[in-house]
Amino acid sequence: METKALFRALLWSFMAFFLWTMIANRIWGPPVQPPATATSQPASAEHPQVDGPTQTAATVGRPSSAPTAGLTLETSGTAKTFTLGSAEGGKESPYRMELELSEQGAAIRSALLSDFAQEVKDKDGSYLLLEPVEIESGKELLSLSLEKLTVDNQEIDLSGVTWEGSKQEHSGSQTVTFTTALNNPDGQPALALSVEYRLQNQPSASNRHDLDLLLSITNRDDNPRSVVASLRGPIGGQRIDQRVDDRAISVANYAEGVVQTTELFNAVSKEGLILFDNGGGQNPYWWTAVSNRFFTCLITPLDSENKEGSDNIAAIEAVDLDGRPETDNDITVRLVSRQRMIAAGETTTFPFSCYLGPLDRVAFAESGNADYVTRNYNLLITRNYSFCTFAWLTEFMLSLLGWLSHIPPYNHGVAIVILVLMVRTLLHPLTKRGQVNMMKMQKQMGSLAPKMEEIKKRLANDKVKQQQETQKLYQTEGINPAGQIFTCLPMFLQMPIWVALYTGLSNNIGMRHEPFCLWIRDLTAPDQLIAFSQSYSIPLLSSIMGPVHALNILPILWAVAMYAQQKMMPKPKPPEGKSSAQTDQAAQMQKMMPFMSIFFALLFYNAPSGLTLYIMASTVFGTVEQFLIRKHIKELEDKGGFERKKSPAPTGPRGPLWLRRIRQGMADRFQEAQRQADQAQQQQRKKK
Repeated sequence: METKALFRALLWSFMAFFLWTMIANRIWGPPVQPPATATSQPASAEHPQVDGPTQTAATVGRPSSAPTAGLTLETSGTAKTFTLGSAEGGKESPYRMELELSEQGAAIRSALLSDFAQEVKDKDGSYLLLEPVEIESGKELLSLSLEKLTVDNQEIDLSGVTWEGSKQEHSGSQTVTFTTALNNPDGQPALALSVEYRLQNQPSASNRHDLDLLLSITNRDDNPRSVVASLRGPIGGQRIDQRVDDRAISVANYAEGVVQTTELFNAVSKEGLILFDNGGGQNPYWWTAVSNRFFTCLITPLDSENKEGSDNIAAIEAVDLDGRPETDNDITVRLVSRQRMIAAGETTTFPFSCYLGPLDRVAFAESGNADYVTRNYNLLITRNYSFCTFAWLTEFMLSLLGWLSHIPPYNHGVAIVILVLMVRTLLHPLTKRGQVNMMKMQKQMGSLAPKMEEIKKRLANDKVKQQQETQKLYQTEGINPAGQIFTCLPMFLQMPIWVALYTGLSNNIGMRHEPFCLWIRDLTAPDQLIAFSQSYSIPLLSSIMGPVHALNILPILWAVAMYAQQKMMPKPKPPEGKSSAQTDQAAQMQKMMPFMSIFFALLFYNAPSGLTLYIMASTVFGTVEQFLIRKHIKELEDKGGFERKKSPAPTGPRGPLWLRRIRQGMADRFQEAQRQADQAQQQQRKKK
């Protein structure tokens, strides 16, 4: 009957899980597959339209009172593209990226990182960080486009404007400048607009991936103008994780002497969601980022001295550019500047420092990158650290892993195995002591079962007296049930370490495209022994494991090791001819283990192979550890080490004062709870 109840409980649990998955998909929608990688091409007649139709000296904005009404834009007819930097040569390139810039919207059409390949097989490839996004209307949206300008409280749409661009070569840098102008109805100039992209020559050893952006607005009119600029953030970022969408929007501001972040994952379904509002000017905005698991595009506004903490930005909005919740590669941010009053003949500027590169904890903490440290870019990495551990512990584990990977055989997979072995060895004394104490307690409780049953029968109608006799029996036999909680101490000490390793390995850019052995060629992706030509969704199981792209062996091997470890766990032997609650519970756990092993294998089927390798190595070492502990327990049994020491006359509690107080407090609370339960039961009997 107990076995049937167990299977019934498991069945209901799985049914509840699948029902919740169906309801969640109905409410929030199914996960969207990552967009296909597009190859950037220059704008041409065959290329889709970019950010709306090309305007030529057209009137823009709504009719309004002078002096804004009828402002016209100076635009060219055909949009050209310019290239900044180079991705050729990989890490040997003098530039860390290659940018394709378009005159349509004075925007970034694509961004290629020269230090990172797109796929593990692309040894000489470049990682596509940003790309155009085509929406349903056929338009293409680009990154960092100046979307609109509010002049004297009237909005002027600039998203489809063709600017005039030019490229300049400098010593150690390249610059592309886009210009356009707003004219009054009489043809006289009103405002001159300029957007400048500057890419520095930065060697790979510098660990810097910087791009300078400068927006300038010059008032050519005789009257002052109030201006508010709206800049679109980066779009077209790729999704990396196959299980969940790992893309996120982060906004950081400076409050009470600390850089703080708020984060919004890409479940934005409405345009205009405010992420940051600095109307009071108390907590200046520092930066915003659109990131995935390994890469990010950061935008930091600067002041007139090129320092962070500028008050140029008044608000940050999270926007869904096409307004369709089923698409998510067009979700980004909009940076809205503070209103500026520009006197006649003067120029106002909005400088930005952009970081387009990897989430590299070494680069963000390097002393040579003082600005990265001041801005605390490392928050983009620590945001992924679990709340079940400590940030410093995760950093320490990653540092130790990096050190191990720099010694022969220079393999991150071997470093993971060595690290797990080190942690297991370090915690082995605590694990051993905890399991020996638990086994000892189970044997003692099993041998006392007949006496406890006799007390229950003899004092069946007096629960208070029954509890007192049971406590006296425990003291006489030298058993303290309340102290059993301390046998769980090794497990609690291990949890932060395991979680720190888990969270650190899942976001370590240093392991990207790093092989282990044989078929495991990328520790940040599933091991994929046999890759399928297409993905498959298994009914009911797809909500747990996600789509199946390949045959992954590591999760299966881990499930086998997990089952073997549970089989090696020491089990108490009941008294001859009798059973006990402990042995019955252990038997039920043994029956559940095959199902738990299968469940975890499905749950981690598409997990990165580095994570699965870490868990499997820990499980294998744990199995060996269980074998040694089991052997030690058998030796103790043969020597009579589990024989309890009776105390005919209790001499008082033992141990330090703080431990005695905890034990006594737990015992008192237990007795009080039992007494109240007995009183309630007696009152119910009287009422009946």
